[in-house]
Amino acid sequence: MPDLLITRPEVLAQRFAARVPAPWQPVIAPLTRIVLTEPGPLPDGVQAVMFTSQNGVGSWRAAGLPVQLPAFCVGTRTSEAARAAGFEVSDASGDLAALVRLIAASLRADDGAILHVRGRHVAGDPERSLAKLGYGYIAYPLYDAVAQAFSTEVKAGLERNRFGGICFFSPRAARLFADEALKQGWSLREVSAFCLSVKVARPLDNLGFSQCHVSLTPDEAGFVGMLQRNGIS
Repeated sequence: MPDLLITRPEVLAQRFAARVPAPWQPVIAPLTRIVLTEPGPLPDGVQAVMFTSQNGVGSWRAAGLPVQLPAFCVGTRTSEAARAAGFEVSDASGDLAALVRLIAASLRADDGAILHVRGRHVAGDPERSLAKLGYGYIAYPLYDAVAQAFSTEVKAGLERNRFGGICFFSPRAARLFADEALKQGWSLREVSAFCLSVKVARPLDNLGFSQCHVSLTPDEAGFVGMLQRNGIS
């Protein structure tokens, strides 16, 4: 049975591991860990909250912040988490560009700013995209994804070609892996990379993976389908 390395943060990795299809055997090895930060005062003049990850929803919930504002979410899993927290949710079912389009189709720019609940590191530039459409944007960081080294066991597995595949869900995780792979000199010619999007895959371009697969849709359902299509018997 091929081992599949899952590099996303622990809680999300555990949930995803339960969905990994046979014959893959999931091995959880986060490249980042989520550290909550102290929430600042909620700004005035906000008409909606924007969530671009499940981590953002979890951080909002952990801070005990109110759920009266409508929430606009990037995808299904983030939307499910926001509904469970008590928000009225609009689901973009896609990527950041789809989320911006949904906001533009649903809200008037002069009714207030969009509050983006996010981590210290963020992929994409929602502020610029929303500003082009006339929307105010307020970043509201509630957590940090702190870099975390692989365990000795995982590093040894990478040196011995133990893993048939490695899963990447963010550009930052891919960059962290690429830096370590180049430093350690790991041979990846018998390993497949599985990526949530083209943007996630880019930092892996020169690492020599046997194949680099990109999910047809930037969500867990698409990722699981990609693993099903590319299982190793």
